[in-house]
Amino acid sequence: MGPWDFVPPTELVTIEKVKMGDSLSAYALRHYGDLQLWPEILAANRDTIDDPDEIFPGQEIRIPRRTGFGLSSI
Repeated sequence: MGPWDFVPPTELVTIEKVKMGDSLSAYALRHYGDLQLWPEILAANRDTIDDPDEIFPGQEIRIPRRTGFGLSSI
């Protein structure tokens, strides 16, 4: 899938503004209760994140509702 095919989710829990030391797994733990669910956050931000280990302070990260991606709800 090319970047032009990406449609960001509209069903969001919130948008996080990255602070120093933040990670996608920390957001998954905070919002979903499971740090292993970080790939769902990555999938919702494919237009702005190429490498999940390289998010930077000030960057905005969409936290999707899990049901918005056809996944079981939390």
